[in-house]
This record gives sequence, C-alpha cells and structure tokens, in this order.
Amino acid sequence: MILSQTAEYAIRAMTELALAPPGAYVPGKELATETHIPLPYLSKVMRRLVEAKLVEGVKGHHGGFRLAQAPDRITFSLILEAVDSGLDKTHCFYGFARCNSRKPCRLHHTFTALLDQVERWCHQTSLADVRDGRVIQLPQLTA
Repeated sequence: MILSQTAEYAIRAMTELALAPPGAYVPGKELATETHIPLPYLSKVMRRLVEAKLVEGVKGHHGGFRLAQAPDRITFSLILEAVDSGLDKTHCFYGFARCNSRKPCRLHHTFTALLDQVERWCHQTSLADVRDGRVIQLPQLTA
C-alpha cells in the first residue's frame, strides 16, 4: 500500500470539502456518508486536519467542517503532513524487511521511481486542481 488508510481518508475528506460550496460547513455525518469513512475514524482524521489549520470545525446543530484555506493553497503533501502519513517508501513487494538501494529486491528501483512521481504529484496538485478537474502532467519516467 502506497498510502496509509488514514492518509486515504484524509484525502477523501478534504476533496469533499473542496467540492462543497465556498464557506459552507459540511456536517460530520454527511461527510462520513459521502466519503464512506466510519464516523469515529473520520472524527480522528478531522481533528488532525483542524490542528494543522487546514480545516475549521464548528460543533453543534449547524456545525460541521469547512476548508480553513483556499483550495489552491492546500496541496496533497500538506494533507499527508497533517495526518503524519507520507508515502510508504519502506514497503517491499517481495516482503523483505531490509529492501533498500544497497540491497534491493527486483522491484525496488522501479517502485522507488513510481514513489518519486507520486511524491511530485502530491507537492504539485492542490484541492483546486481536483475541484476544477485539472490533471497535473508530470515528466515521463525514464529507466
């Protein structure tokens, strides 16, 4: 798995908030339903996003969550940092505990190149890009 469950949930939640009308609060239950995230897990993820000042939360009957910054200022790398979950660069498809560039498995170099591309995408892609349907073009991978 390239991203943790928490990272995937954070990206889903932030994407839904970016698609909401500007300034509107999305109730937690609605956000959980739309993103298919269990409400208790969503609450923990949203707490981290609020602490990182990416999201504002209001309790109560008319409460919910909304983006705390403009969608064009929130990149996917900021979202991952907020939930302390970067790309898993230690994962080995062969299951080796010590797979690295000095002692690589057969897929290590190819997988590392893929992760480098994903990391570039995370730094260059904002919630506004997703909201507006823009596809960020990355340079071709070279072998």
